[in-house]
Amino acid sequence: MKKLNQLTLLIVAISFASCTLFKKEIPKPVVVKIVAPENFLTVNISASYSKYVDANAQNSYQTKFIENLISEGKLTHNITIDNETASPNYIVQVTNLTITESDFSQTVSDAKSEFNGKTFYLNKVEASCDVVCIDAKTNKQIGFGCGNVKSRQEKVKNNRSLGDLVSGSNKDHSTYREKTLRNDIALDLAGDVGRRVWVPITKRIRKSLKK
Repeated sequence: MKKLNQLTLLIVAISFASCTLFKKEIPKPVVVKIVAPENFLTVNISASYSKYVDANAQNSYQTKFIENLISEGKLTHNITIDNETASPNYIVQVTNLTITESDFSQTVSDAKSEFNGKTFYLNKVEASCDVVCIDAKTNKQIGFGCGNVKSRQEKVKNNRSLGDLVSGSNKDHSTYREKTLRNDIALDLAGDVGRRVWVPITKRIRKSLKK
C-alpha cells in the first residue's frame, strides 16, 4: 500500500511538472489580450436546498475567474498579458463560465451500523468554462475551443472524527456522517477553472507559432 501511495504521488508530481514545463515552451514572445462579455456567467441551481452557490454573486465569480486566468498567463514564459493593447498577437475570448449546484442521494449499506439504510441527501458544485483563441492578425480562431471542468461534492464518511478519538467512540467505523464543503467552494472552483484552462490555451498558441 505504501508503494502504491508513493507511485500515485510520483505520477501526480510528474503530471504537474509536465504541465508547468509545457507552459514554458512558447518559443517566442507574444502579446495576449483577454476579452470577455460584461456578463459571461451562468448559474444553474437544481439542488432542493442551495448551500454553496450564490445566484447573486455574479461579479465575484467572474472576477475570480479572470484574475486566475490572467495570473496563470503571466507565469508563462514568453507570454505578456496586455488587455489594453490595440495590437495583440493573440486574443483569448471568454465564451462562458457556468457554476452549477445539484443534489443527489446516497444510502448507507452497512449491516453492522445503526445507520444502515439511512439516506443522506448531498450537494455537488461544479464549475466549467469555455474560451476560444484567436489569431489577431487573421481574426480567425486557432484550433478547437478550450474548456475546463472541476467539481466537488459532499460525502458520507465513517472515519473517526477528532471527537471520536477523544471519546474513544466509533472504533468500528459504524457511525456515518455528512462531510460538507467549504462555504466558498463555488468561488474557489471558478478560480480553479480559470487557472486550469490556461494549459490548453498555451497548446493552441504554441501550435499556431509552429506554422
